[in-house]
Amino acid sequence: MDAALNTEAKATEIKMHLVSELHNSNLLEKLSPVAGVFYDERGIQGSAECMPGTRVGVLAELMAWASDLDSPPIYLLTGMAGAGKTAIARSFARLIDAEMFLGANFFCSRATEGSSDAGRIIPSLAFHLAWHSEPYAQALISAIKMNPGTTFHLRPAEFQFTTLLLRPSQAITQQVQVPIIIIDALDECCSIDAVHAFLTALIQSNGARLKFFITSRPEPHIEKAFHPEIVARRLRLRDIDHAIVTADVTKYLSQKLHTIAEAIQAAGWPSDTDLQELVLRTGDLFIFAFTAVQYLSTKSLSRDEVQQRLHNIIYGTAPTKIQTACIDNLYGQIVDNAWAGTEPDEKATRQKALITLLCLREPLSLTSVAGLVEETPENLKTSLADFHSVLGIPASLRDPVIIFHASFPDYMTNGQRAGPNMLDVPMHHAVLALQCIKYMSLSLHQNPCHINRADSNSLISEDAVNASIPPHLKYAAPYWGTHLSLIVPGTTSQSLISELHILSTNHILHWLECLSLIGKLHLAVDCLQKAILYIAVCLLNEVRRMVPQIFKFANIYPLEVYHSALEWLPTGSAMRHIYHNNSNCVQMGLPDQWPSCEQILQPGNGLRVTLLAFTADGARVVSASENNTLRIWNINTGEREQEIIDSATGSPHIVTCISISPNGVHIASGSTDNTVKICNVQTGEIKPGLEGHSQMVNSVSFSPDGAHLVSGSDDSIVRIWDVESGEMERELVGHSGAVRSVTFSPDCVRIASGAADGIRLWNVATGETEGVFAVDSPLIFSVAFSRDGARIISRLIGSKTIIWNITSGEFENVREISIGKFISIFLRRF
Repeated sequence: MDAALNTEAKATEIKMHLVSELHNSNLLEKLSPVAGVFYDERGIQGSAECMPGTRVGVLAELMAWASDLDSPPIYLLTGMAGAGKTAIARSFARLIDAEMFLGANFFCSRATEGSSDAGRIIPSLAFHLAWHSEPYAQALISAIKMNPGTTFHLRPAEFQFTTLLLRPSQAITQQVQVPIIIIDALDECCSIDAVHAFLTALIQSNGARLKFFITSRPEPHIEKAFHPEIVARRLRLRDIDHAIVTADVTKYLSQKLHTIAEAIQAAGWPSDTDLQELVLRTGDLFIFAFTAVQYLSTKSLSRDEVQQRLHNIIYGTAPTKIQTACIDNLYGQIVDNAWAGTEPDEKATRQKALITLLCLREPLSLTSVAGLVEETPENLKTSLADFHSVLGIPASLRDPVIIFHASFPDYMTNGQRAGPNMLDVPMHHAVLALQCIKYMSLSLHQNPCHINRADSNSLISEDAVNASIPPHLKYAAPYWGTHLSLIVPGTTSQSLISELHILSTNHILHWLECLSLIGKLHLAVDCLQKAILYIAVCLLNEVRRMVPQIFKFANIYPLEVYHSALEWLPTGSAMRHIYHNNSNCVQMGLPDQWPSCEQILQPGNGLRVTLLAFTADGARVVSASENNTLRIWNINTGEREQEIIDSATGSPHIVTCISISPNGVHIASGSTDNTVKICNVQTGEIKPGLEGHSQMVNSVSFSPDGAHLVSGSDDSIVRIWDVESGEMERELVGHSGAVRSVTFSPDCVRIASGAADGIRLWNVATGETEGVFAVDSPLIFSVAFSRDGARIISRLIGSKTIIWNITSGEFENVREISIGKFISIFLRRF
């Protein structure tokens, strides 16, 4: 009996441990990590590290920094494109991994949307670091539990760093070596402001039991973040002694070319003169040396052909002073060689294969690419064979094809650099959009994972999802809308419209289930909005209306898109007629048609919303509540992405106006405390109140370039502010009454302001008044420029609207209209 009881107790303990491990793993997956492997387990050549015996001094310096507990917590390595930064990062990662103190790594890349999103860096690093340190993992899991429902990659960088890295790292016990975090190619992240927010959070935070190694091109926004006062170690590759770089390049080329010489049985090749000339051509660009070696390594080439290729590389078109001329010349030879001797149809096939890889939003295997372009993987591999010097083509058809360096797509899509070799990328996006939609219609079906209705995504294993949803379907489902958006306007084909009809009427719910299973349901509305531009079908618009309403539960329970999602549809909706199974659970109270109100966003706590403003792309809305809190809402999902509380002032005040910068990075607000505040959306940082007005601020507006801000106040003065520094640039004096509305002209040259004494036109550069338009109204509600900047439209008290021609200085129209009619005219005419 004792043995039986002990066995049962042990079994229960093991079961609870397994349940706990599964639960913790699911919690970590909420971070939506991007893979951060520093080397390619398939041995693809694009993952090359520094050749043994090269970059010795740099790697020794990095190892000394990593092992010194007193060294600065940040190391920044900069160098121009192709200088070998990634190879150094990979070599350094392998060295510290062997010493067991590689914490985590993130290799940024424009080739993958996730890897170019700065908002995903910290969540991904936290996820990978959790597998390095058990104490850190437990602290991180606790942090995730304390923030239920948080979409971490959309939160400000400061919140990410503090919540996911700084505080959990305190649990890492004192040890001989601090974990090293590697972030490579930070410059390849798309948003400059997001990168700046990330660096600001990293630099300003103290106390993390971590060290950070960062590589980047010497971009101004990154160099600016590391100003001289910042405690960090820096190394610029261009500052390394040229003789050391030349020696490394010579060693690399000598060894690689010697191997090629043995393969082609060319003793004594290349000559010392040719080697020196090739080294001279390479300069500091290791990518040039790497690409040249790949170009000469084609197995099918004869000795004479290899020698001729080397001669062309060295003695071909002389490079100009343009920085990219040398590598452009080499890329041109590679592409010309691939087209040489091909028939028109064969060349078209090769071009199609190559441009497909350049258009993909993330790397795919040959098998997956073949499925998208209706080609066999074997033929696709043959078509790409001559590009092995710029593409990493694995032996297995199921491993992804990679582009060795971002400089190659830059070359192929730039007409000035590639000339006749340039590929028409926008046109091919139409092809990929069509193929993605066709493939979804052929492949999507209900419940591919064979789950129960009550099963949540957390209970569905990754293996089950991978077995049911192949990689090319995982690609097509979230990215077909992206390809649609990149098509040249007016080039939509009838076949594309037909396929959109088929998808919308037969498989739209299957598509939503698929997105939920792969964790990308939040992209649904964006895809649908792009599709609606190409096909006027009410069904797509109904799905767009439905997704935000069902997002919270359909994002967790995939099969609910066939059940609960349909129950609450209006009785007259097309979706109900096409997809509903008539087993209605809800019998009464349903509307006949879709209501005009699309969503209800509730700030909670019974707070009254005082102001609203949309971002320029229409994807988000900012609300101001009576407790001076700004909230940012995602229109596509209905989720609250961020909450910004102004706690800088001790006295109560009310936010009177808000404005969002054109790029969506900054929010400006004016208030009854006479100040203007600028908040960075990515960081949540609020600049100290911009002081100058003596009475409450009524209106704020960003310039179209987002660099300046104008404000109007009850003190009758208009002020212009520098957004970056917060300094007041100019004070515009002339109104005799409270300024109610201010705005910039589209060209940023003028400012229009409205007050009780009329409308004034100001020159931004000089601050002088260029025109005055008196109105017989005690209050002007708003002023706005037409798109061409030639007219101003203004809304007065009551129902009067005026249109003022700036050129002639006379009014064009005065009308008594309702506010709704005013908005309609403004949108249509201006």
